[in-house]
Amino acid sequence: GTTGWVKAELGMKFLDDDDWGDTDEQLAYGINAAIIPVSWPVGFYVGYAGSDSDEETDIDGVKYSGETQEFHFGAVKTFEVQSNAMPYVAAGLAMGEGEIEFSYQGLSETGSADGLGLFVAGGVDFMIAPQFSAGISARLSMIDADVDDSDTSVEVGGFSLTGNIGYHF
Repeated sequence: GTTGWVKAELGMKFLDDDDWGDTDEQLAYGINAAIIPVSWPVGFYVGYAGSDSDEETDIDGVKYSGETQEFHFGAVKTFEVQSNAMPYVAAGLAMGEGEIEFSYQGLSETGSADGLGLFVAGGVDFMIAPQFSAGISARLSMIDADVDDSDTSVEVGGFSLTGNIGYHF
């Protein structure tokens, strides 16, 4: 048999200030799932994480907005404890993209970047009903992304801290 979960998450993502300026703190949201064969020490993990600046920042008449998207594929390990808590860790490959837009007096310029990297995540779920949980999680993703039409790169990964609700099977 197998066990696993599907979880929705909401929180904050913190990006590199040098790359993202005033859009470096973004609303984070996502969904992830795990399938863990009972006889295996680890299971499979897949996830989507998006983020965007929750409001445009206005500096000297220039408006900035930013967003990122990540897809995660990796392994997950859960740990048995004596309470209703279920800690876990996950790690693997991350594919990410980011976009930042600058606008000034009706003119706008958009830059985008994409790349591959790694992620590591962990958290604790608390079972609130036989198959439902609420929890907290943290994720660090390291994705050095090449900027389109440029020789530069930016970090589209970052540190996310989220709360989640989940269905366990």
